[in-house]
Amino acid sequence: NLRLKENEVPKIEAMKAAEGILINGFEEDGRTFGKAWIFKCEINLKGTAIEECAIISPKRTHYKRVVEIISPHFIRKKLSAKDGDEFHVKVDLGDV
Repeated sequence: NLRLKENEVPKIEAMKAAEGILINGFEEDGRTFGKAWIFKCEINLKGTAIEECAIISPKRTHYKRVVEIISPHFIRKKLSAKDGDEFHVKVDLGDV
């Protein structure tokens, strides 16, 4: 999960207005997970990038400044990231 600066929140709102890959909601072990949209993205830290990523935009969330990035790679390890690092995330809002 990444915490955004306050001035980044409008970018998330713009992303939510775009059409991504829709993942339907489901229930597992008594917990309900609502639908979400996924957008391809690239995450970069100090010149090292992971291009095989996606940002998840849930339909409903309590968080306005937190986004979740998923990848087949362990992002923290691959980028040698630590808490407090600043990342650059490029989201593909085009053909998904």
